[in-house]
Amino acid sequence: MKKFILTTLVCALIGSAGMFSSCGKSNEDDDKQTWVYDHTKDGLVGEWYSAGENVALLLLAYNDSLYVKFNRDGTYLVEQYKDGTKLTDLVGIYTQEKSNVGNIWTVRTEITSSAGAGTISEGIFEVTKTGNEYTMQYEIVQVGTVFAPPTPEGGFGSTGGLSGIGFPPTANIQKYVRLK
Repeated sequence: MKKFILTTLVCALIGSAGMFSSCGKSNEDDDKQTWVYDHTKDGLVGEWYSAGENVALLLLAYNDSLYVKFNRDGTYLVEQYKDGTKLTDLVGIYTQEKSNVGNIWTVRTEITSSAGAGTISEGIFEVTKTGNEYTMQYEIVQVGTVFAPPTPEGGFGSTGGLSGIGFPPTANIQKYVRLK
């Protein structure tokens, strides 16, 4: 049971968050030359990387780094790594929406690849620009578990149920740096 809960939690944290590419040519390929990222309109679209102290506490036992790609067509890819070894990729679809709270957005993901197919997760994220660098805070959990998804109103650290199992409120916050 404990292994199932941990596996479910990892799928929820990654499945969002979240991370992602599709097969074949996409619309993104067609207009790659003309599209310019705007974090206030495009949200989490792009390629992101998390490693070291940026990896959420709850993921450290399973992943020491993550590469994620959110495509503009609503698909995503997550590549997971542990001790230099690439683990199973997670592929899926996502939706995002700007909330009415600050610069926080909501995100909903569904894994479509065989590893975790049908797993749905919900959460929040916020992209910040400092100079030419974009960073993202990302907090998401699988729906239908003992954990309640974070909300824009609750802010980061609002994943419900973490303290009930001995984790600090920030244990589910993943931090990413935008690659492109």
